[in-house]
Amino acid sequence: MPTLQGRFLLIRHAQSANNALPEHQRVSDPGITQLGVEQSDRLGQHLSSLPITHLYCSGFLRSLETTAAIVKYSKLKPYVHASLFEVKGCYSGHRAGELKPEAGLGRAAIAAKYVGWEIDPQISESGWFFGRTLETDEAVTQRTRSVASWMLDRLTDVRQANLNGTDAALHAMVIHADFIVALLRTLTSDASNPKSEDAANAPWIQNEPYNTSLTMLERYEGVWQVIQYNQTDHLPPAMLTI
Repeated sequence: MPTLQGRFLLIRHAQSANNALPEHQRVSDPGITQLGVEQSDRLGQHLSSLPITHLYCSGFLRSLETTAAIVKYSKLKPYVHASLFEVKGCYSGHRAGELKPEAGLGRAAIAAKYVGWEIDPQISESGWFFGRTLETDEAVTQRTRSVASWMLDRLTDVRQANLNGTDAALHAMVIHADFIVALLRTLTSDASNPKSEDAANAPWIQNEPYNTSLTMLERYEGVWQVIQYNQTDHLPPAMLTI
């Protein structure tokens, strides 16, 4: 049988203020709502029963706040990764052609609010998105390929270290809806993958992931398999939001 090389759990952040507002009222880097706080708390309790070995998140405030709830129940030490941000990046404005890149939180601001967390060296004092331009579709594809390569490197590093006496480590990433979809497109696009989804019919194309939903990936000898998508068993129906 194929050998399980490791697993990644893709987690969408809890409901942000922007999720609950019309586009013209949205801001560049919102925190989570009160409902989002309740969602993330339930998420943290649920994940405490899973053998997560590594935890990563983006630099967006909504991702950081969701991750903090996981830390509350798991005591994991998160790594704030500079490349796990939402499609397009951090920006203000809502009309096409009028979007303006924004810097996002800087290194010192993240470190002061989330003491002891590891922060990607690429995140500067000026902000994790400082100096970048809004992403094109081509740039999104390039970034998902880079993140996919990094995911494989992380699995290899852990296997070589034989963490906890097992090769099948469970890595969790708190990220964003459109980036989850883009990343799944990249990871399942290999024609040699016998379980690859038809692009038009894949569940991540048909249904946007809910806030704090869970998507599980497993890596088997050169192939990524989507084991579950958009799982929300930890939330009551009244708390499901997109």
